[in-house]
Amino acid sequence: MAESNPTNSALWLEEFATDGTTTIEASATSSTVALYPASNALASFRSKRVRLADSTADRYLAFDFGSAKTPTAFALVDSNLSASQTVTLEGADDAAISSGVASWSLTTYAQDSMHSVLRWYPSTPDSGSIGAGKRYWRITFPASGTADAYFEVGAVALGTWTAVRLSAPNERVLDPSIEQETDGGAVYVDSLPTTTEIDLATSNLARADYYTLSRSLAAFGRRHGILDLHAHSNDSTLRPYSARYGLVRAGTSILGTLTSVAQNSLALTFLESRG
Repeated sequence: MAESNPTNSALWLEEFATDGTTTIEASATSSTVALYPASNALASFRSKRVRLADSTADRYLAFDFGSAKTPTAFALVDSNLSASQTVTLEGADDAAISSGVASWSLTTYAQDSMHSVLRWYPSTPDSGSIGAGKRYWRITFPASGTADAYFEVGAVALGTWTAVRLSAPNERVLDPSIEQETDGGAVYVDSLPTTTEIDLATSNLARADYYTLSRSLAAFGRRHGILDLHAHSNDSTLRPYSARYGLVRAGTSILGTLTSVAQNSLALTFLESRG
């Protein structure tokens, strides 16, 4: 599959699967494991997992976007897929995924255990035509594509990306574990997964680009999205660490600086969600 990667970094500020209007297309979705329903894919919390039963055969997760849309970015968060597997993404005009089908074949790669995001930038379909967009979308997990007895995914990102040029991001690794010390000096730790917080600054923005990005961030608000630090690269040494799933604004203000016609900047913080 040919990808159309951004030329720099990217923020995914439009998420169709979790925008509150999308539903699961049950007729094209495989059976799930108890307590891990397909509807969990509509939630942005990565801890609400979907499990598709019996990984020995192809399994499907399908969405109804309510209207025709064209995703340019696709990610699986916290999936248990092995590397070098072929995931199929399909868009169609009908719920049965049989009419006007556009299809992309996507190859998985080794994931980083901390970030656990598989991301792609689909461009021209491998078969069919995207046309003016598709209403129904289906993900196919390939038979025996995992060592587990089921397929699992924590979140699905299907949407569009906004290019950003970052100037020296600052990354902090956060350990939210809770410590309690007794009178005798013993320390007990309630271990929680580590995560990252990244301070971002975009630079050299023309005024029009500054206002476009500022309004996009304001409209997206306190929703989960993806920050892709090395969106331009599919290099195997960068790709596993590049995409982070979390809160784009992390509850902080967006600080803008208007300097000149082409030398404007925006600063914000991205907080990665814990798995």
